[in-house]
Amino acid sequence: KRGPRGNTVCSPTPPPPPLLISLVVLTHSVSQSVAHSLSHSLTLTLHSLIRIREVEHTMLPLGPLLSSTTSSLGSLSLSFRPTTTTTTTTTTTTTTTTPTTLSRSRPHPLHVLPQRTITSRIGQPHPDTHPHLLRSREVTFGVTLDEYKQRRKNLTEALGSDIVTIIPAAAHHLMTNDIPYRYRQNSNFLYLSGFQEPGSVIVLRLVDGKPHFTMFVRPRDETRELWDGPRCGTERASEVFGADEVYPIDELDSYLQTLPTEYEVALCDSHEYDREIATTLHTGLQEHEVSDPKVVIERLRLQKSEAEIGLMREAGNLSGTAFVETMRNMRQFTTEAHVEGSLEFHCRLGGALRLAYPPVIATGISANTLHYVENDDVLDPTKLLLVDAGGEFHSYAADITRTFPIGGRYSEAQAKVYEEVLNIQKKVINKVRTLPSLVDEDDGEDDEDMNLMRLHLYSIRLVCEALGRLGIRLTGTQDYRKYYPHNIGHYLGMDVHDTSSLNNTISFEPGMVVTVEPGLYLPDSPEVPVELRGIGIRIEDDVLVTDGAPEVLSQAAPKEISEIESIMSAFK
Repeated sequence: KRGPRGNTVCSPTPPPPPLLISLVVLTHSVSQSVAHSLSHSLTLTLHSLIRIREVEHTMLPLGPLLSSTTSSLGSLSLSFRPTTTTTTTTTTTTTTTTPTTLSRSRPHPLHVLPQRTITSRIGQPHPDTHPHLLRSREVTFGVTLDEYKQRRKNLTEALGSDIVTIIPAAAHHLMTNDIPYRYRQNSNFLYLSGFQEPGSVIVLRLVDGKPHFTMFVRPRDETRELWDGPRCGTERASEVFGADEVYPIDELDSYLQTLPTEYEVALCDSHEYDREIATTLHTGLQEHEVSDPKVVIERLRLQKSEAEIGLMREAGNLSGTAFVETMRNMRQFTTEAHVEGSLEFHCRLGGALRLAYPPVIATGISANTLHYVENDDVLDPTKLLLVDAGGEFHSYAADITRTFPIGGRYSEAQAKVYEEVLNIQKKVINKVRTLPSLVDEDDGEDDEDMNLMRLHLYSIRLVCEALGRLGIRLTGTQDYRKYYPHNIGHYLGMDVHDTSSLNNTISFEPGMVVTVEPGLYLPDSPEVPVELRGIGIRIEDDVLVTDGAPEVLSQAAPKEISEIESIMSAFK
């Protein structure tokens, strides 16, 4: 059926499509290779059927059919949510949850769908309405109310008792007329509250030495909710998000008038909120000294909790899997747009809400344009394809780059450059440690703590040595910039270029996540050997700093030449 704006409205509990049952039965008689190629299509059909039938219908008659076909469909797993145990640990700085299998974004087996509690929706997932996503006490996927409270405690204690922190929600932007973009909350606002609605403001301060959390939210509105979906309102914000006080957003101006003028106000991310809230804040804070707490908040965000690390592992895993599936199916694609579509499809299938950023899908010499995002060229089987993409999994980003041959096999010249970049990356990743000098005492490094700046300087030395081996002569100390113009990496987390207010000289500490992304971009110019001209290669991974060896969160994306060529040739 069609609803307003042509949206599809599902009829309640339709019977299983006959085509699905036929497809399940017929898979018994097809070969293993055909069954493998059908598995993803069957998975999607099953997922759609699960959502249509909803929680209260178990569809048991299909159970025996699905069990009997599992052996034929080797790549299709029906055990989407293995049993896990969660242990909560409280420390002096953060409240964290030990790593668990984060598979709750995927559908459950038909016979173990969780039962929902009948309750009103609040404008975002809640354990009662979305038990397939959230467990008890979780405010957002994998992050508990206790952890959000600890984050607020850390911030208020860092700022002190005479500072009131005010953080508005991100504005809801329109693509055109009344067609909205999908909403994404301001990262600092979300980090401290877990609240996903626009038109809101949070206020944090110390009261009698304890953190006090005030929320200003949009009131319930039956007419607007008919069009835009449910709101939390003032009724449940305290219960769900742990607020000490909750008011309608219209009362923000009155609240600001009651703030003692001797209080300093820390106002965050003022460029992101909507005009009406901006006007209210500008008018209400004229008598106050105003500062920006962004650096303090982002310093807290820099070191990830175990819950956040678990989310980033899953973001890396699902994004790496999307790379594998895209490589495997390259023979089906003829344009860069097809590759982009494949990556987004497989990221979404793995649980990502969106791609974390506009992807780079660059054929041949287009790879030498660092932010090439047009993705509108035809694929040339004699060229390399540089793909820079990653999914966003419950507000945490992956950022991965791989460069692979469109035709399935590297030429001798392409492989020569690729191996140089890969060797650089491996050496740099090995330095992502709190005590890097213990790794290689003969590499000329001193015993200072490692950080992004020192990591980049190390990569420059390796790049210059690689260029010499490739026959490219450097005459000046800055000549390498022509072939390696960007930094080795950046911080990663809720944002792709995470905690952007922090500099790159902060010493690595366990819990930090950085990207390592060396590249060589060889122009079509006389100083480059003829066979290497126009080759652009970047290899990027997401790396977690630990107490010991670094952990590559994006390891699901293959990068060895033999692995890539094997995947791309397996189903030809």
